[in-house]
Amino acid sequence: MADILFYHLTESTLEEALPGLLERSVDRGWRAVVQTGTE
Repeated sequence: MADILFYHLTESTLEEALPGLLERSVDRGWRAVVQTGTE
């Protein structure tokens, strides 16, 4: 079964955290899905 990881933003905004998280995911050869609500 695949590992599924979640990231909970508590001290940074989405705009601050997302680029670094996606870059680290790609560097590790992981696939990433970004799902947001509509606001």
